[in-house]
Amino acid sequence: MQKHIKTEPNFPSESKHPDGIDNPIMTEKLMSRESNIWSHGYQLELTNGTWYELITKVTIPGSENDPNIDDKETEMISELRDLYHGSNFNLGFGDDNSYFEVHVYNEEEVATLDLFLLSIESIYGNPLQTEKENNDYYVNCLQKIKDLKGLHL
Repeated sequence: MQKHIKTEPNFPSESKHPDGIDNPIMTEKLMSRESNIWSHGYQLELTNGTWYELITKVTIPGSENDPNIDDKETEMISELRDLYHGSNFNLGFGDDNSYFEVHVYNEEEVATLDLFLLSIESIYGNPLQTEKENNDYYVNCLQKIKDLKGLHL
């Protein structure tokens, strides 16, 4: 069985990491993906894992009561919150974008960075795919997360 760490990580302290999550290498990784929703990102490697700050080009509504929120957004974000312990989902943060602070343990095999990125990307689809392909991709990602939660939570 894959390893899932349920311990909530400590957010990096300002005294030890005054610049916070600041390594821009994540931007290059995001720009190399097929999805066009990512604006930029940063990372901070610690002894037990890595914190990522991932910024979107689109604003993801911040509340289930937001009239602009789509069912896909509500459902996927809710499932991801349960799987990525201690992570911050700053939705509707600004006028132009939203951002996520996501922690992934070094030994994590379930709640990986790639699964998180794929899941967020599945909400908005890939401009190179048909609507049916995008919908199928979303349904598959959502089901995978639900299955993982069923096994590990």
